[in-house]
Amino acid sequence: MDRWPSIRWYCVSDVVAVPSYNESFGLVALEAQACGRPVVATDVGGLRHAVRDGYSGLLVKGHDEREWADALAAILDDHDERITMGSNAAAYAATFSWDNTAAATLQAYHRALLTGLR
Repeated sequence: MDRWPSIRWYCVSDVVAVPSYNESFGLVALEAQACGRPVVATDVGGLRHAVRDGYSGLLVKGHDEREWADALAAILDDHDERITMGSNAAAYAATFSWDNTAAATLQAYHRALLTGLR
């Protein structure tokens, strides 16, 4: 049984669309970017952090079909930009490692302690 079937879909895609209405974290967007695929996502919740607008993909405000079509076409119609964004996407997704998350959490606690001691 394949433990990561979605990875294959990301790898054969040119771009991944995440038209969520609400998203707490954005795991699908990060998985796609880890596979080197740019993401077009709704500018909501955790997707605002999971996709770096204009760098690893594009964020669309709302769900207007024309805006989504324009965003998808902007990536699909520009081969060089799609390749650049895909490369950027893989690098950006790598910053969401457990090591980086743990370090950021410890740093936040450290700042909170220092602020509380003043």
